[in-house]
Amino acid sequence: MIPKNFEFKESDFQKDFDLSQKDRRTVFHAISNINNKEVIIQTFKGFSKSSEMEQFLLICDTFSKIRNETIVPFIGYWCNESEGSCSLITECMKNYSLKDLYLNGETEWFNFTRRIIFLYGIAYGLNFLHKNSILHRNLNLSNILISSKREPKLTNFEIPSLFNFDINTISDDKLIFMAPEIIEEQKYSVKSDIYSFGVVAIVLMLNNTKILDEKLSGPSLIEKIKNGLFTSLSPLIPNCMH
Repeated sequence: MIPKNFEFKESDFQKDFDLSQKDRRTVFHAISNINNKEVIIQTFKGFSKSSEMEQFLLICDTFSKIRNETIVPFIGYWCNESEGSCSLITECMKNYSLKDLYLNGETEWFNFTRRIIFLYGIAYGLNFLHKNSILHRNLNLSNILISSKREPKLTNFEIPSLFNFDINTISDDKLIFMAPEIIEEQKYSVKSDIYSFGVVAIVLMLNNTKILDEKLSGPSLIEKIKNGLFTSLSPLIPNCMH
């Protein structure tokens, strides 16, 4: 049962601007009419069955119990049954994500020591989720946010479980972080999360996304992942993958 203090109404927030929109999900920046704080709201549409909305509420119940310095704080939710939509509210990270960091080229402060600290923080957060029997399922540069103190914050874990998995609807820049067994539509596991962490670690150690751009070019990315996308980087990697 989700505590009442996590339940809000749409009128409690003033929409500011859209951040992204794709398929059934819209993400936007908003201001709370209650305390004037900035928040991020994700609205999911197309819940045609009560079981789908119940799954969303189960995820919110999980979020409401999580308190960890490496996890983006959960603020609350609201559901609109007549429209078949639900919204998830989290704290706003003004520095946005690691993906934004590299896209904007603002990496002057992101030296080797800072990158090691980030990797430790991401690993710590992932371990916290796993110890609480939670799989992230969606670890990539977009879902690692940067706090005002320039520390990593994980977000959007468990969200993929809301939707039927369709490999053809996932963009290549997210697909490249997925483990081969997920591409082959096998069961998601802790190992799948660790694979995604490994890809994040490669990007942070090289301190650029060129390796991803190189892997995205050429033949089918799906086939590349199935055949071992990063095994050519080091003789150690094939041994670690078995």
